[in-house]
Amino acid sequence: MEYPKTFIQLPDIPDEVESASQAYEIAFSIARVGDGLGWRQLVKKIRPNVFESLVQWWQNELEGRKQESKEQIPQVVDKAIEIISPLMAVALVGVESGREQFRNQKSFLDDLLNITRWNAARYTTWVNIPNALGYVYHSLHGGLCLNTNQIDLALNLARVKISDKYNTKERIQIWKIHDLVGWVDYIGPDCIECWEYLANAFERWKWLQLIFGNDPKEYRTSLVAYYMALNIHELAAIIASGQQEKLNKNYDTSFPFDFNIPLTFMSEHQDIYQRAVFLLRRNPDTVPELWTRLGVTHEQMENSWRNWVSLYESWLKNVYRASADKASAGSWQTCYPNFLYHQDVFETL
Repeated sequence: MEYPKTFIQLPDIPDEVESASQAYEIAFSIARVGDGLGWRQLVKKIRPNVFESLVQWWQNELEGRKQESKEQIPQVVDKAIEIISPLMAVALVGVESGREQFRNQKSFLDDLLNITRWNAARYTTWVNIPNALGYVYHSLHGGLCLNTNQIDLALNLARVKISDKYNTKERIQIWKIHDLVGWVDYIGPDCIECWEYLANAFERWKWLQLIFGNDPKEYRTSLVAYYMALNIHELAAIIASGQQEKLNKNYDTSFPFDFNIPLTFMSEHQDIYQRAVFLLRRNPDTVPELWTRLGVTHEQMENSWRNWVSLYESWLKNVYRASADKASAGSWQTCYPNFLYHQDVFETL
C-alpha cells in the first residue's frame, strides 16, 4: 500500500521490546516525527519490564552470592547494562533528537540510582551496582550531548543534585561524586580501569553503533570531549567558590591535587584527544556556559588555566605510576603529548 506523501506511518509498539537495537529503531521513528503520545506509550511499555527483569536477575543470580574474582564485577555490570539497555537506548534517542519534549532525560538517571525493590537496606557485594549504571549512563549521555552539540544538556545532567552514600546530610551534584565519575567500586579498583571499561564498551555493546556510528574513534572522542568539559567546569567551580588559592603556583606538587573529575581521558591516543578538542570548541557560543553559569568570567578562567594544567602533571604521574604492569592501561608517557597540547587549549575556546 502506498501512503500519501503527507502521511507518516508510525511504528507499532510491541508488548515486549527485546533488545536495545529494537528499542532504538522504534524510539527513533517516534522522535523523528515528534509523536509525544507514542513516546510515552513506548516508555510505559519498556520501563516496568526492564526494571522488573533487573531486580529478578539480581535476586535470582546475585543475592547472597559472594564476589569470586575482580574480573567478575565488570561482567556483572555488563549483564545489568544488557538488561537495562532498551530503556537506555530510548533515553539516548531522546537526547539525539534534540527535540525539547524528548531530550531532557534527568528522570532516567534518577530511576537508575533509585531502583524500586533493590535491596539497599543491608550490605551485599552487589548493592551499589546502580551507581555503576549511573556512571555509564551519564557518561554516554554526556558524550552524545557533545557529539550533537548540546553542551548545555550535558551540563544540566552533571549538575543534578542527589544524595551521596558517603554524605547523606546534603544533596551533591553528580560531577562531584567520585563513585559516579570514575572511581566506581563495582567496575574496577581505580579510575584507570573504570575509564577502560567505559572506553572499550563500544566493542561490547553493539547497539552503541546506532547512536555513535560505526567508527569507535567517534565514540571515544565524544567521551573525551565530555570529560574534558567537566574538567573545565571544575576549574570554574573552584574559582566561583573563592578557593583560587588551590591554583597557586606554589602548590606543593609532591601531593597530587585532588581532582573531582579524573584525568584518565588524557590517556587516549593523541589523535582522539585533539579531535575531542575540536568537538568541544565546535560551537564557541555554548562552551562559555561551562563557566558563565557560575558567574566566572573568561578572563578569570584564562588567568587560572596554566596553573590548573600544571596540577595535572603530578596527578597523572601518580595515577599512572603502576600502569607499566597493566597492558591495557595508558601511562604518563601516553598522557604527556596531550598534557602539552592541553596547556594551550583554553586559548582556542
